[in-house]
Amino acid sequence: MTRRKRLDRRDFLKVAGGAAAGSAILAACGPTPQVIEKEVVVEKPVVETVVVEKEVVVEKEVEKEVLVTATPEPVPQLFKGVSLAFQNFAVWIEEANAQVDAGCQAWAEREGATVNVEYVGLGDLPAKYATVAESKAGVDLVSFRGMLGALYTDLCIDLDDIASELEEKYGPWVDFAKTFAVQDGHWKVIPWWVQAHGLIHRLDWFREAGYETFPDTWEGVMEAGEKLKKAGRPMGFALGHALGDGNQFCLSLLWGFGGQALAEDGKTITLDSPETRESIEFIKEFYERALDPAVVGWDDGSNNRAYLAEAISCTNNSPSIYAAALSESPPLAKVSDHAVYPAGPAKRACWLELNTLGIYNFSENQEAAKDLVRYLFREEVLTPWMRLGLSNVLVPLQKLLELKDMPWFVDPKLTAIAEELNYGQLAGHPGAPTKADGRNFQSFIINDMYAKAVQGESTDSVIDWAVKQLQGIVD
Repeated sequence: MTRRKRLDRRDFLKVAGGAAAGSAILAACGPTPQVIEKEVVVEKPVVETVVVEKEVVVEKEVEKEVLVTATPEPVPQLFKGVSLAFQNFAVWIEEANAQVDAGCQAWAEREGATVNVEYVGLGDLPAKYATVAESKAGVDLVSFRGMLGALYTDLCIDLDDIASELEEKYGPWVDFAKTFAVQDGHWKVIPWWVQAHGLIHRLDWFREAGYETFPDTWEGVMEAGEKLKKAGRPMGFALGHALGDGNQFCLSLLWGFGGQALAEDGKTITLDSPETRESIEFIKEFYERALDPAVVGWDDGSNNRAYLAEAISCTNNSPSIYAAALSESPPLAKVSDHAVYPAGPAKRACWLELNTLGIYNFSENQEAAKDLVRYLFREEVLTPWMRLGLSNVLVPLQKLLELKDMPWFVDPKLTAIAEELNYGQLAGHPGAPTKADGRNFQSFIINDMYAKAVQGESTDSVIDWAVKQLQGIVD
């Protein structure tokens, strides 16, 4: 099978709105700082079962990143004695989380402060966010997962100053990140990292089925999937309550066929359309011909486990599966690759999950929290984090995305992940995100619509059901 060519740094991200060719690339980090051995106070992450023990790129071991350290020069301790509570969720690569932890500790050491980082499991995030919003206590700095941030921007302070500083240093911001973050003319959250998905697949099994390149359309994927399923190698795309993988697949499929849940005003329900109906008829056929029947009950970890167990031939995922294979099963990594999302009848579309940082307006430590955000965006913290993330971590600032030593330039099997920035859109209606978008995201309405359809319910009935659910979440 033909290997994907290495991505050109000047051309891969056209969506950002015109970074000039030949724009200055950030210099490499300076001298390696002294390593901090004292760990930040961190609750154990509750994440998928996939973890990575060491960083490996292009099937060979490379020297591990040195974690960020405390700033050696003396600085005024403006926040001495402050204790910050940071509610976060984990990237699926342990070293990447350790880099964030070390950045928090370095800031705390410099300031004579404390940072308590709480890692929340994906399934628990909606309830955790809601509890803090109701109590208005317990958290200063928060990392919002995807569209869930749209539910709480009215509880966040303006961060225009930080956004402007970061744009001047690393910019411009990628357009969709600014669209998400700016509400009523103010930056209510800071875009931190984008998680894009590719379609990870078995090169060897596709070749045996007669495919030298990955199919370019959903129809072609279904035809390939039928051959693979007959050979005992079905595909697996989550239709269950998988906050990341299920929403990613279902929303991308809906958009690819031209369907949309809400109009640009964020209130008009547009789901009942010929395009949505076509996508439902497709998923019924796709399920029968190509998919593992268990996908209706899959959570976010199910496809990872199935692929690593060599039970499925293809799924949508961030590079966490590939990272785990590099560490735990190099032969599997060798025969795996990523493809961009296939095109539907309407367009090639993919949901980009933008994860953001917000500071609550009820925090008594707002200035300290802002200073910590600035610290986490320092080059010695940020660029090693991006490298350690193996393309799980795409920071939506143009100059950072163009750094020549980023994983998507180093390993051709990660090229497709960064390419998704050209096709991606936010989960919700075509306009700026609203609370209805956040509620739709956490309610799994589109996922359930498709799951009901593949289990035998009529197209009319599942659309009627989904429209009623949407009516309940629109303001």
